Amino acid sequence: PQVTAVPRNEAPHQRAFAADYATLIGQRRTVELPDHSEVQLNTNTQLRVEYSTTARLLIMSHGEAIFHVAKDPSRAFTVRAAGFDFKALGTVFNVRADGQDHLRLTVTEGRVRVHRTPPAEIARSTAHAVPPTAFSDATDVVVEANTDLSIGPHRERINVLTPDQVADATS
Repeated sequence: PQVTAVPRNEAPHQRAFAADYATLIGQRRTVELPDHSEVQLNTNTQLRVEYSTTARLLIMSHGEAIFHVAKDPSRAFTVRAAGFDFKALGTVFNVRADGQDHLRLTVTEGRVRVHRTPPAEIARSTAHAVPPTAFSDATDVVVEANTDLSIGPHRERINVLTPDQVADATS
């Protein structure tokens, strides 16, 4: 009941698509996207999907979701949450966004490139400055399978996980 899918009025070969998905507290939902990627939304999650001819952008304002990414070398698949971009490099991964202060990425297959984007107001006022963080503008972090990345208010931490820990993190 919380879904609004709005295909744009463009030719089918342009593959543009926009939709909003949300789950209520206690609700879970699986969504198949037009490119055959699959998103499993956990309880209390809000996600905006924007596909263009050159990119697949999913903006998660809060919540948790597992992304099973369909391969499409012509369009990057990026999940944006709390100022971080998680770019799939042929993968299955989970993102949990508990507000601006805590994010957790768990990669179960493949790799995910993580990049911090400065808030819009900082980007406008200081075009070349980057907020202090472990992620610099020259170096992104690549997170491998069976690994998670915890991002808190003052630090980032990468952990190698056992198969049981991966199952717990994505259940």
